Amino acid sequence: MNTKSNKVQRGDKWSRLSYGTVTGTPIGAITITNEKGKTWDVGRSIFEDEFDTIQYDSVEQVTRTEMAEVVMKNARVVMLVEFRKQAAKKDIVDTVMDILSDPMKYMTAKGDTISKTKVSKALKVPTEGQKRTMIGRHNGFMNTHGRIDFTDMEVTSGHNLRQIDPRTIERVIVGGVCYELK
Repeated sequence: MNTKSNKVQRGDKWSRLSYGTVTGTPIGAITITNEKGKTWDVGRSIFEDEFDTIQYDSVEQVTRTEMAEVVMKNARVVMLVEFRKQAAKKDIVDTVMDILSDPMKYMTAKGDTISKTKVSKALKVPTEGQKRTMIGRHNGFMNTHGRIDFTDMEVTSGHNLRQIDPRTIERVIVGGVCYELK
């Protein structure tokens, strides 16, 4: 920071953009620690007026397009995003190989044919991709591949930038609202 507190004068403008974690809840305050490791107490009324969290009071059902719009219009705000990772070819191949190596597990109750329902159920997770939940923020831009570059605030060491395909988002909590797909 380039601010010298002994030079601040009445009327000076200020700004602050910070992210962190609630590390305590003493009486009358909220203890927070920012990403730089600085810890301090904030009055509860100031916290309620000035801080965003992933708490929510209402649930809204939205379309996939509306879901992507909600995420993109909330740049630089902490949010929880639940989405599906890209399906891994290896997982699909492994499931198909399991079906081929032991088709009896996938037979109908009569045992005369392979059950389309059982095969579909076996392929559901590998073809949809694994469900992933992240808490973090983004800067409001999509990269050249149409992905959101998302900072995962729960990663405390190493690389914490992740990519999210907005078409795979199933749930978002931001601004006191939980948005779910219709």
